[in-house]
Amino acid sequence: MTKKYPKLIIPKSNYKFIETSTLPRNIFFIRATRKKSQIKTLSKLKKISTRILSASEFPNGISCNLYSVFDERHSCFNVKDPNNRKVISDWLPNKNSIMPEKDEYEYLPWQGYFGFQLSKIKEFESTISIKKEGKVIRRDKCVLRVIHSPTNCNFWHFNLYLFAINSVTDKEYNLNDKEEGISKSQIQKIATSLIDGILPYLSLGRNLKKKYIAKNIYMI
Repeated sequence: MTKKYPKLIIPKSNYKFIETSTLPRNIFFIRATRKKSQIKTLSKLKKISTRILSASEFPNGISCNLYSVFDERHSCFNVKDPNNRKVISDWLPNKNSIMPEKDEYEYLPWQGYFGFQLSKIKEFESTISIKKEGKVIRRDKCVLRVIHSPTNCNFWHFNLYLFAINSVTDKEYNLNDKEEGISKSQIQKIATSLIDGILPYLSLGRNLKKKYIAKNIYMI
């Protein structure tokens, strides 16, 4: 029998978007791996997370969840169809949330998981070369940002993004920002070059520590 989808992670009418700056720095985020065993070693974590932090996926955001109300039990619930916009479209305040039907989700109790701590992610910094017509035109600072991205069926969903700071204008931007004119192939090369530097900031599942947050952070 399929387990009931958890009401605890469904958005409520009195919820609001979470500003990452309001979260305690020692809070963790959790990411399921869809592997049939828990990740027990750092070498295994590196192998799996390298695939997840792939060049093709990272610029669009790496899916994760705030490890607080949401925990490893909830990571076992997975919407079957990634194109099911009714269920996983972006949640908006004052809009009805969606409880997935039984045939729209699956329960995968065997999933492994890993995560990262907000304070560690804020420490990450690197320098990237921005090219135009094959020549380096500037060197920008690259950082990681965790942004609240709630869906109709999961309020606690966030995305981990690669952002950069334009060394000329001092403007922070997503690598996918068309105004910056960075080619897709260059974005992939940048993302690939940063993966090894990001891995030390990740944590094994057993090292994650659940922390509850003040209700005024997410309630109106």
